[in-house]
Order: sequence, then structure tokens, then C-alpha cells
Amino acid sequence: MFADDSNITSIGCYPDVLNQDLKNIEDWLKINKLSLNIAKTCQLKICLGKCASKSNSNSVTVSNCVRECASNTGSDQDGLTNCTCLCNNSSEVGNLNSKSINVSRTCKYLGIHLDDKLFFISHAQHIKEKLGKQCGIMSKLRYYVPPKILLEYYKSNIKPLIQYGILVYGCTNYSTLEPILIMQKKIIRIMTFAKWRESVNVTFEKYKILTVYELYIYELLKFVIRSLNKMHEDEYLNELFAYEPPSKYATRRSTKPNFKHKKKFERTSIKFRGVKLFNVFMDNSHFPTNIQNLDNSGFYNLVHTLRETYILSNLELVRKIFDK
Repeated sequence: MFADDSNITSIGCYPDVLNQDLKNIEDWLKINKLSLNIAKTCQLKICLGKCASKSNSNSVTVSNCVRECASNTGSDQDGLTNCTCLCNNSSEVGNLNSKSINVSRTCKYLGIHLDDKLFFISHAQHIKEKLGKQCGIMSKLRYYVPPKILLEYYKSNIKPLIQYGILVYGCTNYSTLEPILIMQKKIIRIMTFAKWRESVNVTFEKYKILTVYELYIYELLKFVIRSLNKMHEDEYLNELFAYEPPSKYATRRSTKPNFKHKKKFERTSIKFRGVKLFNVFMDNSHFPTNIQNLDNSGFYNLVHTLRETYILSNLELVRKIFDK
């Protein structure tokens, strides 16, 4: 039996609860005669803020680990899914068949490379390497197919590499995503036989290609509008944003959504940037009056129109959202 990408997540200072969960896993393994491949298992400690300097442990064992999460980084031929641990700042350890799990600074989970501070630098580097391989393919392909086919190749093979999980890894600083933008420009220059130092800003607009920043804003916009119209399957996501339509009477109370951040890393969160993006579009009167009562057809028409008319090649919008 194989169960890829299984994980155990625990948040907060509750070692007894996590220890019991790990003990239950140990018992379940024994009862079902399954084995855990420790070699393909790693622990990732998510430490945000001041707690990042408190954890110096290099290895832990499977059971009796505090605030951990286990996730698979590969499949085991013996049978069970492997795990990766997410914990905050504790290095208390136990054991499971006397096997220890190494602590890793990064971990690949569901195609996203997570790091211990959620900066997503490793994932941006991973995308950059993939785009580098596409540059080689594009440099050979351009001599045999017309520009229209090259554009279709970009949309079907290169754009998905950037778009997958962008709402997650896009919650980072502007500089972290810059290597991806550089590779995008390189690919566009190869497609159009442009010189290496030639500007391609006009080319992005001509072929209606979104940069990595604009693609993040586009996906964030869709996420916010879906939340306002209760289109998400998860009820928590539907309640993430709240909007009260303006009254016809002048009042002191602002009708704009607001999210006060207490910590610096919250400025890159979906909730903070989502509220900021919504307010930018409201200030510029880009939303219809029935923004909270859209059906599927109205939703797709709206986001497509905003993509073409406001998000595409809008450097000012990128600077506002990414605080550049």
C-alpha cells in the first residue's frame, strides 16, 4: 500500500496530544504489519518570528516530538506513506522503534517546497531551474514552428509551472519572485528573437502574458471574489473576507474591508493582500454593485475583463500589492 503526501500537523504547545497521535500511528503500523521508511521521512520546523533562533536540533525521533507534522517525500516499497514533521520551536524527542527522523530546512509537500520560515526561496529557485530547461527547448523549437505555436507552447507548458501553487508561494517578498520574472523575460526574448538586453514589457502586453507578479494578483483576485460569493467548498474560506456595501447615507464608518496585521510576516498573507487588492479595485470603481451576488458566468466574465483591462502590464498595481 502506498499513501503519498500523508502528514501530521500540530500547532501550539501540546506535546502530550502529539505524542499520543504518534503512538497511535506506531500501534496502527504494527497491527497492519506496515513499515515506515525513515530514509524518505523528514521533519520541518516552521518557526516564525523570534522562535526561529530557539531551535537548533539536528534530528528527532518519530514519537514524542512536540508540535510536529509528518509528510511524505517519497513512497516506500515496504508499504507505508512517509511523513514530514512541522513543529515550532521544541526539540523534545521520543522514539519509534528507535528510529530517528532528520530535521530538514526545506520539504516538498504537494509540489510546493516549504522552508522553515515560509519565505519560499527554495520553491522560487526550483521554478527557476525548471524554466531554465524550458529556455533550452524554446531556443530550438523557435526555428521550426511559427510564433503562434510558440505562444501555445508557453501557455500549455511554461505558464503552469509558474501558476501551480502561486497563491501559496506568492505570499512572499517581491525580491523572492524576481528570479522567476527574469527567466520569464529570457523565454520571451527567445520566442521573439529579441536581443538579450532588449526590453520585453511591450511584448508581454502584446501577447497578453502575465508576469509572475500579475499572475499572483490575478489568482488572488479570483480567490477574493469566490470568497465573497461563497464559491469555495471550504466554509472557512468563504468567511475569510467580509464586505458591507456602502450606505446611501453619509456615515463616519468606513465600508471598506480592513485587516490589521500585528507581525511583519502577516503583510504577505493572503488575507492582508486580498483586502488591499479589493480596496484598490473598489477605489477605482472596477467592481459591479452586485459583487457579492455573481453566478459562475458573471464571475468568469468579470475576472477575465479585469485581467485584460487592469491587471495586464500594470506595474503600479504590482508595486501597491507587493509594497515595492
